[in-house]
Amino acid sequence: MGKFMKLVLTSAAVFIALASSVNAQPIEYVRVCPIYGSGFFYIPGTERCIKPETGEIRYETANGTVYELSALAQDAEAAQTAANRGLEGAAIALTMPEASVAAGKQFAAAVNVGGFDGKAAVAGSMAYQATDALTLNGGVGLGLQYGTVGAKGGVNFSW
Repeated sequence: MGKFMKLVLTSAAVFIALASSVNAQPIEYVRVCPIYGSGFFYIPGTERCIKPETGEIRYETANGTVYELSALAQDAEAAQTAANRGLEGAAIALTMPEASVAAGKQFAAAVNVGGFDGKAAVAGSMAYQATDALTLNGGVGLGLQYGTVGAKGGVNFSW
C-alpha cells in the first residue's frame, strides 16, 4: 500500500473517531406561537409565548390565559410614565400664578391654565397681606393627564 493510501485511510479513521465522540446537542429553533395572533413566538424551553415588539407574554393555565409584560417592557412603561409625569410637572410650574395683593387690599387670588409639551395643567394661588411688611402666599397646581400635583408656599417681607 502506498504512502498516499495510508494517509487517506488514517485521515478517514481519525475523522470517524472524532465525529463519533462529539456529544451533539439538539438546536431548538424559535417556534411561531399562532394561538395568540401574529407576532407571538414560544419562549425556548417553555410553553409561554412572547410578542417581542410589545413585551407581552401569554400562556395557558387551568384558570385560563395569563397576560403579563416582560420585565423589560414593565421598566420601559414605568420610565415612560415617569417622563410624562415630569413633563406634567413642568406644565404645572409654568402655569403656577403669582397672586399679588393690590394696594389697600388684604387678599388676592389668581388662576392659570397652561401646558408644556402636550401636557396640560391648571393652577391657582392666593396671597394674604398680614401687615404692610408681611405677605403670605401659596398655590396648588394639578396636571390634567396623570393627576400630578405641585404646590408652593412663601412669605414676603418688605421694609
